Amino acid sequence: MLASPAGLVLVGFIFVSTAIVCTEATNARPGIKPFGPKVCASTRYNANFDDRDWLPGQYVANTIGTYEELAWQGFAGFNANTTTATSTSLAPLVLESYPNAVGTGFEITLLSPQIPQFSTIYSGSPAVGGFNLHSFYFSCVENLGTEFTAYATPCEFTVQAFKDGKKVSEKKLTYKPKMLIRSPMTLATFASPDFCNIDTVKFLVPKQLTKAILIDNVDYTTHTCKKAGSKRGLTSHRPIGQDEELLPRRVVI
Repeated sequence: MLASPAGLVLVGFIFVSTAIVCTEATNARPGIKPFGPKVCASTRYNANFDDRDWLPGQYVANTIGTYEELAWQGFAGFNANTTTATSTSLAPLVLESYPNAVGTGFEITLLSPQIPQFSTIYSGSPAVGGFNLHSFYFSCVENLGTEFTAYATPCEFTVQAFKDGKKVSEKKLTYKPKMLIRSPMTLATFASPDFCNIDTVKFLVPKQLTKAILIDNVDYTTHTCKKAGSKRGLTSHRPIGQDEELLPRRVVI
């Protein structure tokens, strides 16, 4: 028996052998849902990175680490405010929310050779039940990560979903800006169950000179789980440090 913050009592959990589907998880902000032989608290996030105190433009120092229960690698943080002579001007671009977004591309992937990705696989991750990816906004730009002014450009790239090291789905995304400056981001949506109950999302980005991808307002639901009948709480564990690497395997409780 569990008491909710509103004083309501939830009783009679039914533990089933199948994983929850994305449509169930999106009803909880947060809520308690069956997840195979475990019970999970599902929490939905809109990761817009705007609370990060990043330097203007793009710097190697603008690392992401973990953010809202996901660990990021191969991406850097961008701040759209006033830039310096050696950073990127994002003024011609339109972000979905201000002042921050995250990006990956030519210069960034050279600095970080790992495949750009975000994942629930890291030391102390509370989201051992994985997550559902619902949507994010994206745009493709030239000159991101250089001292020049960035502007919108067409591109294609592929987003892949993984579960326990196996690819379970992928989706090709295309950006076709109507103008070089002040071109809005495009919304990418991910259908249930293709991007449901996964642990890693990877970006296959063409390594083209000076071309890069910006993403913002990532909408997803994480599942913080415990074994059925366990008395362990559904609280978060120690968060990863901003420069700590992802682990090569899942964390299981």
